[in-house]
Amino acid sequence: MKLYCPSCGVLTGDVVIGVEIKKGIRKGAKLVCEQCFERYKIADQMAKMSKNQTTNGMPDFFKNIFPGIK
Repeated sequence: MKLYCPSCGVLTGDVVIGVEIKKGIRKGAKLVCEQCFERYKIADQMAKMSKNQTTNGMPDFFKNIFPGIK
């Protein structure tokens, strides 16, 4: 069985499916090449950094109007 990267189509490996491998691989699993993996990893880090930088706090003028809500 030949495995290709789903993003760029590069051949990532040839695998002979044995009993041990069939038990360990989930149905629909994909094997991503190293370049695409690095790109996904960087995108994930940027998303986490953006999530940490955004504040969902309530502005002060709303805090004065709604004193019981934090």
